[in-house]
Amino acid sequence: MTDRPAKFNVVAASEGRNPWIVEDQPPPVPNDSRPIIDLVMEDLVERKRVGIERYGVPLQAHNGRNMLVDLYQELIDAVVYIRGEIEERPPDRGISFNEDQRRDLEVFVNWVASEYMPDYDEVRERAQALKQKYSGLPF
Repeated sequence: MTDRPAKFNVVAASEGRNPWIVEDQPPPVPNDSRPIIDLVMEDLVERKRVGIERYGVPLQAHNGRNMLVDLYQELIDAVVYIRGEIEERPPDRGISFNEDQRRDLEVFVNWVASEYMPDYDEVRERAQALKQKYSGLPF
């Protein structure tokens, strides 16, 4: 057994295979928590209800919207929420990455950006400038 985390494999992702290489994780420890899949299923039912209430129909293919744009906007929101959580955490609960994790995260973000962002080169330049500006931060 090893305590190494899962790593993102860019080559596998670009070939449509599972990009997460999990290295010898221990088996899950049984406990009294509710199964996550049950929670997700409840969330899906609730999202469908909210969608029908808000838009009159559940999300469907060929609805006149670009789902990649919708996904991209949702991912931006997710990043904002993650950053908010990082900002709100007390210093003793901070997030830190080792060099391998930092590199894997950077590769993953660059891969996603290059696949789904039309102005990727401009965004990469901005990201590099921010990376230099905030190089002392733990993420």
